Amino acid sequence: MKKIKKIGLRICCLTFCCITFCCLQNCRAQELKAHVSINTKSIQGGDNALFTKLEQEMTAFLNERRWSNYQFKQEEKINCNVQLILDSKEGDNYSGRLIFQMSRPVFNSTYASNLLTIQDDDVTFPYSTSQSFDYDDNSFLWNLSSILGFYVNYALGIYFDSFSPQGGSPFFNQCQNIINYSQGKATGWAGNDSKIKRNRYWLWENVTNPSYIVFREFYYQYHRHGMDLLSSSLGKGVDNILASLKELQELNKTKSNLYLTSLILTSKSTEFINVFSGAAESVRREAKELLTQLDPVNASKYAKLE
Repeated sequence: MKKIKKIGLRICCLTFCCITFCCLQNCRAQELKAHVSINTKSIQGGDNALFTKLEQEMTAFLNERRWSNYQFKQEEKINCNVQLILDSKEGDNYSGRLIFQMSRPVFNSTYASNLLTIQDDDVTFPYSTSQSFDYDDNSFLWNLSSILGFYVNYALGIYFDSFSPQGGSPFFNQCQNIINYSQGKATGWAGNDSKIKRNRYWLWENVTNPSYIVFREFYYQYHRHGMDLLSSSLGKGVDNILASLKELQELNKTKSNLYLTSLILTSKSTEFINVFSGAAESVRREAKELLTQLDPVNASKYAKLE
């Protein structure tokens, strides 16, 4: 938490409020500042020029496409990182993994809270010099562009949820649209594609299932009433963060091993430690016990809160 408190004041109230309350003009402007990289170390005899072209096309697709009706100033663009790791090639068909990460600014600081870090291990697509980077909101044209479109909309859904209650609904609706038209065209889009219920379909299902509304409430309470208060009311902000984690823990007791629970913990385990490390001893102990129960995989990390 000391790290967070020392962060400089670079995000002005006006910028923050514009995004928070979505009091934005109706004209459309690009939202993302995406950094794309492609790892081809596993591909023998690959065409470097072809991969360079693909990386440039992915970057343009993410950064130049308009994903919403909200206007973003240059300094308000949302940072995200996308890494495509190509593991194998058969003819013009590639398979590999996609890592997608998006962060969110914290009020009155230069600190960015990690909203989503996800690795998709079921990425397949054809690509050649003649392949165009086609995408349509309402129909399946190419698997790679559909996958990227899905994760952008999903991450934006979480992003807007973190600023206003269920503010990301339009983006999750688009995720459903992409899932509907992509099922049967490639793997990773259908509920029965994964026995452990961890693919694109289940990611969308977890965040939109009314029985799991705690997830969407968590993103709002944790960020808007927790992280965003740390600079002005440290104790209240920490208390609200702890309360949001308790709600997540209650859901986990009744429905364990949900995909989205694991993603939240993966994305934020280090942040949890930073947040609670400067809290009162009683709060640290309570947080350590709660986090250890909720996320036993990272129990050794949470031991630092003693």
